[in-house]
Formats: sequence, C-alpha cells, structure tokens
Amino acid sequence: MHTYNINSEIPMKLSNQYADMYITCRAKNFDGITPDHSQPIQNIPYFDGHSRLFSLQFQIKFKLDKFTADDLLFGISFSNPVKPPFGISAMVKFFKLIDPTIDADVYADQPYWRSYLVTAFNAISCWPSPDGLGEWKPRIDEDTRLLQPGNPALLGPANTPLTVKARRKHFSKDTNRKAVKFDPNFVYSFELYNYHLDVVRNTVKIPALSALDIRQYVGTQPMNWVLASKTGDIIFAASNSYE
Repeated sequence: MHTYNINSEIPMKLSNQYADMYITCRAKNFDGITPDHSQPIQNIPYFDGHSRLFSLQFQIKFKLDKFTADDLLFGISFSNPVKPPFGISAMVKFFKLIDPTIDADVYADQPYWRSYLVTAFNAISCWPSPDGLGEWKPRIDEDTRLLQPGNPALLGPANTPLTVKARRKHFSKDTNRKAVKFDPNFVYSFELYNYHLDVVRNTVKIPALSALDIRQYVGTQPMNWVLASKTGDIIFAASNSYE
C-alpha cells in the first residue's frame, strides 16, 4: 500500500483489472505523515471560503462493461469490532436524511457504513473519453446528465443538471440504479466532502451532539475506505490510521 501526500494537487494514479483512476485526498490542518517524511501540506486554497474539513475525490475509467449503479458500493469499514458510542442510532438517522441508501452495522464483527456510489458522493460528473483517462480535473460540478443519456429523470428544469438532493432521491430506487451502466468509453468523477468528519483531530460532529473522539470507539485500528461491488470486486481501498 502506498502513502499518499495529503493536500497535494498531484493525484495518485492507480490501475487494476477493473479500472484506471486518479485519486486525491484533502484534509484541513493536516499534520500527519507524508510519503518522503517531509513537512506536510497543512492547508490549501481548496478550503478557503468553505467549512469543509475533508475531501476525497477520484476520476475513474472502467475497463469492464459489467457494473451498474446498483452494483457498486462505497463506504468505510473496520477489520475488528468497535465500541459504538451512545447515540449512534441518532447519528445514522441524521445521515440517512442526507443519503437514504446508507446501510450501517456498527455492531458487526467487521463494522461498516456504506452506500451506493451514485448516492454517497457530494458531486458527480461524467464525460465521453474513448481514448483513456485523460487529464486530471481537480474541480468538478454536479452534472449527471450523461449517466443515462436520454433519460429525462436525470434532467433538471430547462435541461440543467439535477441537484445533489434530487440525484440521491432518484437513485434511492433500485430500478433507477439498475438502469445505469458505467460505460468504459466514459470517465466518471466523484467527490466526497465532509463537514462532520475531522480526520486530523479524529472527531466526528453532528448537530445537537458533542464531538466524538473516534479513537475512543475504534482504538488504533485503521478506518478503511472501500469502493467495491456487491460480489466482492475491490475497485480501490485506502486506509487512514489513528495511531
């Protein structure tokens, strides 16, 4: 596993039997480990004017014409049991107001919190690219009109892109997810940003609750971020440690 240089504007490029992809991670006030043990990049202009604490972004071109939007899940998991905090049920309900497809089992031997790729992320865009992954696009705007060309349900007023809320509502139905197949002749870009998870201070905060220190409940085991199919195909996996 490679160590990524957090807040670098140069993405990491990954390739496997399923896809080629660029990936980058941003964290406000980052003070952790870098690949060459140099000084970390603590802040970048990305966070100016935002209350975001964290961003995970990737640009992907699938090699196989096999995955529908109902096949791919993204989420976090742990390899060992955790000690769920008081109020965890309220926390799950809060986040389900944002993404109704969230599935979580924090009491499992290998706890997880996941959702569908097409509902988990704050911004999705796609464009034709028959010749390769193309250049990295560090900024994307929500635009899912080409996820299923010709489907009026993916169009807003006057053919504008759907809002994020409308996209999540649309893809909360399995029939709508199954109707979208990821095309190897397209590039797809996804960004997840977060106002609640602070990966530097190791806390999570939601309204009306005090900030929770994640390490109290998970110990020093890493949090695994995984994009995978329902049948177990691992598209990519990354981990951040709390040691």
